[in-house]
Amino acid sequence: MIWNDHGNTSLKEIGTHAAGLSALSSVALEAMDLRNNGTITSEWIKTKQELIKKYSVAIAETELDVIPELTALITGKLSPESTEYPLF
Repeated sequence: MIWNDHGNTSLKEIGTHAAGLSALSSVALEAMDLRNNGTITSEWIKTKQELIKKYSVAIAETELDVIPELTALITGKLSPESTEYPLF
């Protein structure tokens, strides 16, 4: 399915999430490598905060639910666990 053929702007807008997920995932992997090597700096983390902000917004009534987890990998700070998850 080619999104442009159907003229559905919502699908085009949601494509932004794919780009955001890809970008943040790459940054999270880089952060893990830097942290494992002991070379991650607070300045590096600060530069990535804008990217996190950019992709944390809702688009076409959808959100990336993995933003807190990716943010935790990038910043090294875990988010509080949601109370909405069922306990097993």
